[in-house]
Amino acid sequence: MDHGQWQGIFAATPLPLTDGLEIDEEEMRRLIRFLMGVKGINGLLCTARAGDVWVLSRKERRRVIEIHTSEVNGAIPVVAGVQANATWEVIEMMKDAKAAGASAALVLPPETLRGTTELGPDAPFQFFSAIAKAVDIPIVLFQYPVTRGFTYTPQTLAKLAEIESVVAVKESTWDIKRLERDLWAMKSAKRKISILTGNDTLLFPTFLHGVDGALVGLASLTPHWVVGLFQAMQQGDIARAKEINDRLFPITELLYETPGFSYKRNAAIREALFMLGVLKKQSVPRPPLQPLTEKDRKLIQDALEQSGLRSFYQSLGMDVR
Repeated sequence: MDHGQWQGIFAATPLPLTDGLEIDEEEMRRLIRFLMGVKGINGLLCTARAGDVWVLSRKERRRVIEIHTSEVNGAIPVVAGVQANATWEVIEMMKDAKAAGASAALVLPPETLRGTTELGPDAPFQFFSAIAKAVDIPIVLFQYPVTRGFTYTPQTLAKLAEIESVVAVKESTWDIKRLERDLWAMKSAKRKISILTGNDTLLFPTFLHGVDGALVGLASLTPHWVVGLFQAMQQGDIARAKEINDRLFPITELLYETPGFSYKRNAAIREALFMLGVLKKQSVPRPPLQPLTEKDRKLIQDALEQSGLRSFYQSLGMDVR
């Protein structure tokens, strides 16, 4: 299995919906084509947290994957998020992802593993061994923040890396010290797998620590800048990386650090993509997610202006609103 296939920047795509709350295939394809036009976007992630996976039916999840794989047409990997609580259900969704053409499955920790993951590798290893045996598709682990109760110990990550199907881990602890421990443990793992940061607000320090790339929703909104930051860090150009990171600050501060904004984040990313001319129609969230207010839209406009992202997209010839 090509280890290099699982390195670089993977953009986690949001979920455009029509006014009738159905999947907006036209808008989704438009976004995918835009991202594929950005040099340095090495893959896409769909049906995951950034794509509001929880509000989709099993049939809709498969359709979203099919749209991505048909547009990509083998040019870059498509990772499909898989989230369920029973092992049998995870297996069925992994089968769906493979049948729809996905290159890998990002397996979100099941609720049933809550409280066991910090105890050691036994329960997680049994779970991942079972699903890996059942479905022949590469697996990306999802390392959650400690506060969620699903975090694998560094030693567990190293043990899970022994499973042949496991190719990468999305490291989303939002804790630099924990990242250090995970990286240290993986150095001694029997198999080399990629570590992709999932910490949208900590790209600069996680890249500095030497992760293999990123798998983040921010890369759907600011793909050029996330790619540029990663490449600058790889080239040792810290000054350039810091300059890009500073430009990203107003965006990440709004989306990830503003109180009460976290549940609106995906809707805000879609709205920003509309304002920037990537999407042609405004998208509405599927209940119980709530629509944005005019105050929210003003905050998004301000962040786009302060970061320079609005001007940057204008320079690309986009129909910025």
